[in-house]
Amino acid sequence: MVAVVGGMAAVIGVRSTVVPGRWHPWFNGAVLVGALAIVPVLRLSAEELGLGRAHLARGARWGGAAAALISSVIVVSSLVPATSGLFADDRADVSLGAMLLKVVIVIPVATVFLEEFLFRGVLLGLLLRTYTALPAIAWSALTFGCWHIVTAWNTSDGSTASRVAAVVGTVIATTAAGGAFGWLRYGSKSLVAPIAAHIATNSVAFATAWVLAN
Repeated sequence: MVAVVGGMAAVIGVRSTVVPGRWHPWFNGAVLVGALAIVPVLRLSAEELGLGRAHLARGARWGGAAAALISSVIVVSSLVPATSGLFADDRADVSLGAMLLKVVIVIPVATVFLEEFLFRGVLLGLLLRTYTALPAIAWSALTFGCWHIVTAWNTSDGSTASRVAAVVGTVIATTAAGGAFGWLRYGSKSLVAPIAAHIATNSVAFATAWVLAN
């Protein structure tokens, strides 16, 4: 367990401080391959990883419902003046082709698959060997929130105080999201559910930001 969490910390540290941004998708892909390779060492079964065939359909149903709800909330929020400003993002000022590439390929393959396999697959699977559902999901969610600390710090501009505020806000938001994704994984018994919800959260939000920016 400690080795897994330490490995995650090392990965995000190297990615955020050493690997150029344009290489992040490739780096994440390599990390995913490495994570798959250590599964036999950890002796995690397909069921523990949320990859059991018997629950794929259930996971798809749960994930589809969650993705639809998340997408609806994002779209409605973008139309409300009080919340539309949350979607202001300079990174969304790209061409249509670049936006589609990010939404359809980069986010699902290079971000969501890696994070869901690590946090709701490997880590949650290990935690459930020791803890009951609530503490296991909580620890997995908190670790997921901490995973975003370095990125939030590096992508924030301004004073140290503003960076700290950005990090705190990011950790709170991603921990909450991690809890929801963990609950979907545990309830559906399938990694498909949090994958669908995570893709909706990231891809629909980016596509919405692109629409508002263009």
